[in-house]
Order: sequence, then structure tokens, then C-alpha cells
Amino acid sequence: MKRKHFFLFFLLILLITSTTSVFGLGVAQDYLENNTLKLMVGQEHTLKIYLQNPEEENIQVKLDVSEDFVNVLDKKEFYNLSPKTYDTTVLLRVTSPNKARIGDSYTVTYSLTPIVEDEGTGMIGMNIKLTRSFDVLIVNEFGVGEKPLKDKIYTLVILITLSLVIALIFNKSALLSKKFFKKK
Repeated sequence: MKRKHFFLFFLLILLITSTTSVFGLGVAQDYLENNTLKLMVGQEHTLKIYLQNPEEENIQVKLDVSEDFVNVLDKKEFYNLSPKTYDTTVLLRVTSPNKARIGDSYTVTYSLTPIVEDEGTGMIGMNIKLTRSFDVLIVNEFGVGEKPLKDKIYTLVILITLSLVIALIFNKSALLSKKFFKKK
């Protein structure tokens, strides 16, 4: 039992004497219905994201974007976020990919990584990556993404099958009603 108390005491002292930095970091983006940006082939759209620093200290972050058809306008190597700021704006220019066809869908992921300087404390630093994503759907001029051909075929097969089942039910129903209500 004494070993258990010693271990807990040692752990408590270790936690009290260690200094750690915890970063609060946030990101918000323009509203997208169903988190989906709808673009026609060849169209482009500028999306705003807002970097947020609720902490009392400056934070430097690095922004990475997953897709080559998304460009960061006024891209910086690092973004310096002042304390208690919620409106550092970054513009993402999303252009419909060259190979895109109506109905295609892409997921764009962007991530923010705080840059932590080594203060020579001998402690292990952790970089936390904040990742967000949104979908890009290629649509026609009416804003509708056509379903791929295989989805259309499945829908057609289901409709034909349902029609046949309903026809068989009505046919059996008519035969049964004639049988039961047959005049003698």
C-alpha cells in the first residue's frame, strides 16, 4: 500500500513541476449547405476560412490544403495569429478540376498545424493538427449533379421490379375476386 501512495505522490510532484503549453486553435469557414460546394465544370469559387486564437499568446500556424485544384490566395509560409483574435481571414480559390464531369464529387481537406518553438526544456513537444474538410460536387447548369450511369441502371431495375410485383398482386387479386364472387 505504501508503494501505491509513493507512486501517486511522485506522479503529483511530476505534474506540478512540469510546465506545458496548450494551444487553443480554431477555424471556421463560410457556410456550405450539407458542407458541399456545388460547382459547374470550369467554374471557380472563393471560400473564406477564419483562423481563431482564443489564447493570451501569439500562435503561428501552417496551413496545408490537400487538393491541387484549391489555391490559397495570398499564401504565407506561416500565419501569425494575435491573442484573442477570431477573424484572421484566408481565402481559398476552388476551381472545378479539369477532368471533372457532372456528378463527380471531391473531398477537400485543409489542416492547421501550430508551430511550437523548442524552448530547451528537454520536454517532448506535441504538434496538434486541426483538420477540416468540405465536399465539392460538380453539377449541371440547374445545380443538379447527375447520378452516375450505374446508379441510374440500379434505379431503373428497382422500378421495373416494383412494377412487376404490383402488377402480379393486382392480377392475383382480380383472379381471387372472380373466384369468390362468381355467380352460380
